[in-house]
Amino acid sequence: MHQKKQLSESPIIKHTIREIIEALGDSLQSGDLHVYISHDKFEDIPFTYPFRTDNYGFLIVRKGSIKILLNLISSTVTKNEIIFVTPQTVLHLQEYSENLEIAALSFSTDFILKKTYKIIEIESFNFLVNQRIPKLKLSLKDINLFLDLFQIIKDKNSHKLFFKEEIIVNAFGLIMYYYASKFRGTY
Repeated sequence: MHQKKQLSESPIIKHTIREIIEALGDSLQSGDLHVYISHDKFEDIPFTYPFRTDNYGFLIVRKGSIKILLNLISSTVTKNEIIFVTPQTVLHLQEYSENLEIAALSFSTDFILKKTYKIIEIESFNFLVNQRIPKLKLSLKDINLFLDLFQIIKDKNSHKLFFKEEIIVNAFGLIMYYYASKFRGTY
């Protein structure tokens, strides 16, 4: 008679947007959508172990480079490159250059379904379910467009103002469609 082996829980820690933002020393803007733009040098990589999150995210390297394992596949992301990470992707930050500057936009499935369903067509965004995590090399003009839109979302997400949600949702929609056009043009 064979005894069944009990499977242990995954040793990979799952982090929320809140935990990641706190580790980076930033203030949470909302639970469903957050923009992080680094302005100073990183002293340390805040996560020296593999982890996952249940959110989607764009990562742009503005300066320098970062070596990262994505689902155990090594990738080096350099200046003017963008990657899109899907929920449950295992990330392991390996190393980074001293001059690393990044911009990141993290958002939940709830944000897409509750806030943007009126302006975006989910079928247009096959990169949301892509198992591969491709990186795109963008022109400086494209990078600046993404960064400007990230900054608009960050500014509006942090303050109360008229038409706040409409501005955020439409800037987000523009990011999604622009990335989708670049993604389809490359892949």
